[in-house]
Amino acid sequence: LEDNALREGRVIRDDEDIFELKEELSQFSSLLEKSYPRYYAQKYNTDPVNASFVQSQLLNENSALVEYFVGVKMLYIFVISKSDILMYRVDVNDVDLDQISHFCNLLKTRPGSKESNAEYQDFVEAATAVYEAYLKMVVDELPTRIDALIIIPDDKINYIPFEVLLRNKPM
Repeated sequence: LEDNALREGRVIRDDEDIFELKEELSQFSSLLEKSYPRYYAQKYNTDPVNASFVQSQLLNENSALVEYFVGVKMLYIFVISKSDILMYRVDVNDVDLDQISHFCNLLKTRPGSKESNAEYQDFVEAATAVYEAYLKMVVDELPTRIDALIIIPDDKINYIPFEVLLRNKPM
């Protein structure tokens, strides 16, 4: 009986603490809204962003946005540039999502000299294969003026460090 009373006392105190913290958060949000209305509007705006907004407000002539969505059966790749909107559908069975894990594991090793190190060759093969599987089709279709990509990954694609992928195998 005494343990129950102690537990109930703790629960009541926890509820009071939660209430006070929520009240502080509410006051802080009000302060933000009054002091920084533009920030508040951006932070708490939940309206979806459409492609024309991305094209007019986020991109310049030399950039494109690439968004990946991994569905149950398909990998969807959406590409938005200043002048185009493209969508690619790739059957999930045609891409090896496990190859991403292999590639990331290779990044954790420290290869020695590139002439004699098998890990280096494995890295080159994996970096090229991941590029070809997830980015090549997009890059091949983009105008040559595009020199910057904004990449929004999904699922296991989140783990790809796109900046270290290789277009071509080094000599």
